[in-house]
Amino acid sequence: MLRIFLSLLVFAIPFVGNAEEAAKDERIVAIDDPIVIANKFTFKSTILGNTRTFYVHLPNNYQASNNTYPVLYIPDGDRKMLRVASVTHELSYFAKRIPQMIVVGIANDGTRRANLSLLPSSMEFLKFITKELKPYIEKTYRTNNENLLLGSSAGGQLAIRALLETPDEFDAYFAISPSLYYNDFNLVKKAKAIALNKKRRNKTLYLSLANEGTVMGVDEFALNLSKYPIPGLIWSFNKNETETHGSISMRQVYADLQDYYSSWAPPHYKNIIDFEKKGGIATLTALYKKKNNSVIPMRVLNDRAGAYMYNKQFEKGLELALLNISNHPDSSIARFYLGEYYAEEIKQPKKALYYYQQALDVAIENKNEKRIKRLHEIIDEYKLSQNKK
Repeated sequence: MLRIFLSLLVFAIPFVGNAEEAAKDERIVAIDDPIVIANKFTFKSTILGNTRTFYVHLPNNYQASNNTYPVLYIPDGDRKMLRVASVTHELSYFAKRIPQMIVVGIANDGTRRANLSLLPSSMEFLKFITKELKPYIEKTYRTNNENLLLGSSAGGQLAIRALLETPDEFDAYFAISPSLYYNDFNLVKKAKAIALNKKRRNKTLYLSLANEGTVMGVDEFALNLSKYPIPGLIWSFNKNETETHGSISMRQVYADLQDYYSSWAPPHYKNIIDFEKKGGIATLTALYKKKNNSVIPMRVLNDRAGAYMYNKQFEKGLELALLNISNHPDSSIARFYLGEYYAEEIKQPKKALYYYQQALDVAIENKNEKRIKRLHEIIDEYKLSQNKK
């Protein structure tokens, strides 16, 4: 029977100093409220016959939404969890270049070689991830059935092995400077055999290498994939001569995740001329209908409306801002944006206040206390500024 134990320990941003040091300066107050990167758990595994440690990073505002999320698994989690979770948070929460995701890091607990090598024990470790841990994650958290596996060095070797030997468990594999020279390039030979036997791998592989020359076996693996392509496998190979084996991870995770989700990220336009050349609002609408079977995201449409506003094409800007409200009737932000345009760009105070008030009404209906407070402040400040004129 599976049992999960919540540990009291968490990855967190460490405090600088402590309460005793803070007491030396009356201006400083130490607050015991760390920024939590991931929660730490233990899992009593039947497959491995021992207790394993794992970490879970949840997306920002996970508890306040009903959204479902992809899951990124890291088989070398005790080494990589902090860095990878930081990248996914940055790219999803602020940059909006990838979807928010759950990150699960599995610690090696002193058995790294057994877990990540080409020994039979590594297949048991992989079986623990796919047959015990992954079902638990899917049962416990709101996942969307998209699963990614990412590893570097020996962890990258395990990712390649998982792709070749158990390909149905993950949708995409990220192998950063994987150690592929072990056992006389065993995985290179296995990939060739799979290709010659025409076994399909309808998956995606991101392969990369730092400035390590040919000793890692990665060049040979990439050459082999080019010469003997595996049916259905979409893959890319990036050599980064400016990075070392120890420094490549964050940059490569940052680049590879953005590339993998390039069709998810909002399209980029140089300016409104470029936007119109590429089909304007009609093409943008069709893109999101095809991609997500939904309307254009609020912030994407507002970005286009803002581009017209800043170029003094108010009629076109207003058309898109009103479409934004129509597409997102439950959003106070869409109405707030229109109020901002009337206040800052078009200079029509009455209409600005009208849409500010609409935004407040929707926030009240949604019981969003934080937004209600902020909108009250904005309305009062704007009225005061107008009374001074």
